[in-house]
Amino acid sequence: MDKATYGLIGVCLGFVLGIFKDWYLQHLKRKKEYEYLSIRVVCELDRFVYGCIDVINDNGTVCGQYDKNGYAIVQVEPPSFEPYKLDVEWKSLPHKLMYETLNFPNKIENANEIISAAFEYDDLPTYDRGFDARHFHYTELGIQALELASKLRILAGLPPSEASVYCDPSEILPKKKIELEERKKLKEQHYREVVENLNKSSDGTKS
Repeated sequence: MDKATYGLIGVCLGFVLGIFKDWYLQHLKRKKEYEYLSIRVVCELDRFVYGCIDVINDNGTVCGQYDKNGYAIVQVEPPSFEPYKLDVEWKSLPHKLMYETLNFPNKIENANEIISAAFEYDDLPTYDRGFDARHFHYTELGIQALELASKLRILAGLPPSEASVYCDPSEILPKKKIELEERKKLKEQHYREVVENLNKSSDGTKS
């Protein structure tokens, strides 16, 4: 090869190495950004999950006692999750995971609207339907938050959640969901039996 060819190869090689260097530095920057983002969001989600457990343990009483008028009153404020307030680079996340994270507050808002409606049309004084709705939806939200936090942990290579053996959300929430679903089935069965008995009584009166 002549000098011109060697020179051309050197220029091309330098160009390629320059591109690779820029890509690598950008890759490192993006990695640091989504690692930091994941840490911040996971911490917020962990806080939210434990807040959900507080909600599902709230039955409207204090030490088993209703208020002085015999009413059940919400004792625990629901947790919040506000990712938009975090100073992180959201574009560093894969788009599906970014959507799932930023859309989670909408799920919380929808759940709160359903819960509010359940309380509004519930029977006094115990607000059974309202508290059932509250427990069910915050159990669901807690499970979804656990799943989202797990995805972020995997993405950033973070360690698993260090839950207490006495309060492990990954065990408490699924068990609570099964319990609530079974309770819902029993209530629906009881309601159907009441309606059937009323219909039978009505038919007997007519005859």
